[in-house]
Amino acid sequence: MGSPIDDILGLVCHIDERAFERGLQAYRVRWERASDRERLADTVWMLKQLSDARGLGPTEVSRRARIMVETAVLPEAQLRELARLLADLPAAIRQAVTSALPPPLRRLVYSSQARNSEAERPAPTQPPPPRPAEARATAEPGGRAEQRHSSSVILLGTFADHEENRLTLDRNRFAPLRATTVDQLEEYLDHDVCGIVVARSWWTGIPEPDREGVLQRIVAHSSFAWLKIDSHELPGGAERLNSLLLETRHIMPTMGECVCHDGWRITPHDIAALERIRALLTDVESVRLCPADIQETQARVLIGAAIKHVSQRNGSGPFRMNRVDANFIPGGRSAAKIIRMAPDDDGAPLVAKIDDVEPLRDEMKRFRRYAQRWDEALSPQLHYHAGTSLIIFGLVESPDQPGRPAPTLEETLEAMFYGEHWPGEYRGPSEDDLRQLVTRAIRKLQRLNRQVNDGECEPRSHVLFEPYETLHANGVIWKIGYSDGSDGSVFDFVDAARSRIAAMGDQVIVHGDVQLRNILVRDGREPHFIDYANCGPGHPCFDLARLESAILFYCGRMNGDERELGTVLFDILAGRPEAEIARRHPLFCTSRTNRLAIHAGLACRAAAIETLAALAGNEDDWLAMKYVIACQSLFTINMQSGVVRAQLAALGSYLRTRSGW
Repeated sequence: MGSPIDDILGLVCHIDERAFERGLQAYRVRWERASDRERLADTVWMLKQLSDARGLGPTEVSRRARIMVETAVLPEAQLRELARLLADLPAAIRQAVTSALPPPLRRLVYSSQARNSEAERPAPTQPPPPRPAEARATAEPGGRAEQRHSSSVILLGTFADHEENRLTLDRNRFAPLRATTVDQLEEYLDHDVCGIVVARSWWTGIPEPDREGVLQRIVAHSSFAWLKIDSHELPGGAERLNSLLLETRHIMPTMGECVCHDGWRITPHDIAALERIRALLTDVESVRLCPADIQETQARVLIGAAIKHVSQRNGSGPFRMNRVDANFIPGGRSAAKIIRMAPDDDGAPLVAKIDDVEPLRDEMKRFRRYAQRWDEALSPQLHYHAGTSLIIFGLVESPDQPGRPAPTLEETLEAMFYGEHWPGEYRGPSEDDLRQLVTRAIRKLQRLNRQVNDGECEPRSHVLFEPYETLHANGVIWKIGYSDGSDGSVFDFVDAARSRIAAMGDQVIVHGDVQLRNILVRDGREPHFIDYANCGPGHPCFDLARLESAILFYCGRMNGDERELGTVLFDILAGRPEAEIARRHPLFCTSRTNRLAIHAGLACRAAAIETLAALAGNEDDWLAMKYVIACQSLFTINMQSGVVRAQLAALGSYLRTRSGW
């Protein structure tokens, strides 16, 4: 009959996914000759054991339970019996298996559960006098119960639908708030809401064109709050709800976070789920945020998200978080707050980005669609509650300082730059390591840029000549001549560059904000890109031109005048080998930051031409993008340098040698 059931159990409950797959295969082999009754008995026994497995989180236990039931391929008679037996299994297993049953059999699960609850209920006695803390403000239908901290459960639907739910919630010290209108719903949606229950009668009072928007409002209130929604009369059905949850949260909630089926009665399992949510939201008050210099509403969501993450990574046993050390990290161009968090569970720190929910949802959408397969180091998760929202990222740690973020490329190049002044004090990566880092960063960008624009997101990359043209319109005139000394202005090529960039269009996917602060350096040689708010359609050379220019303009030394530097940059534009450039310009190459800039320029040029060849582009498209980035950099407050002027001077001279310009 195949492998012994104990051996299969060890594989099915193993934390390793490959072991689980082997267990499923052995499971199938065992059942090939087993009777229906034997398969049912094995299934029930395995489900009971799986519920006690250590090291697996509730989401993983639920997923495996569902797969096991589907693998068993039980006939209808055994499925009916399994549905009745589920009342004796833990809630997470029961919910998972219920979702795997055919819809007509799911009622059997809840009827069996109700019978068990009724059998365990003690005989009616004289009710005790109400405790003052539990007294309701009013017994009038629809009246608002006494507010209990983080205990509000909104009941949407008629009084008849929710009378039993109201009594159940009262017994368990929750504050039921029944609403029959959208205005009441809006009034009740605040930071104390831990759950929302939607009966089918709720939708009858809402015009059909408005129902989708109301459902969106319910789902968008909180990623923490527990939801129970009756599947009848639901706008778009359960499929639309799942789609909306994914669009809103960018992750599907577990069965302990959202329930959608035929019915709205609150069960003991639902109470357990609500108590977990209430505990999470109330634990926020007991956790110290140090330093506590952010808004109270932001701190609540920040700590709540940290508690969820700590609970997930301590799934093998309970852990109570008491303190979160937090400090601000300088961010990019947006107004978002970037905070490093170190919970006191001795696990890896986290990074949170606090901003309005729509920009964060858009960033999550862009990351999931374009960047997740490209770089999974960050593993972002979106959290929101009562108008406050944030994304939590995994921290890319510094290898020599566990718990600290890896340094940015800006910090690394700055240390290398000043290390030339005091070489005995430099402790950063070697020049060879940084050359390898640049090469790997270019390869990563090439992999991202191979993705074709699918039209799902608007472009965010900034490729306009706005700074130059705005200054010119305001009477600020700029003149830069060619590096070869001939007469003329490098800005004569603005219109030609604009036309060439427009012709290439937004054909591929780009990171959209390649700057030195958005590249983390791990082990001195491994680059990790962060901040995907601008990820999406763009020009195939945009990222590479930004990377090359960022390195050159930040740490390029002008150990000669602009014309001399212009001749070096002209040779990079022409693609001369590094060794030849070093022989032709020995003075410039005495600086290792300059040598790194030469390597970056030549490597980005080669990668860009390779990328363009697959898109029917050529070197002129690369030159046009370099020209735009140089023009933009000239008007950035920290880049009013001769290096940028020299780059434009060299570009002007080089473009004059090419036809079509």
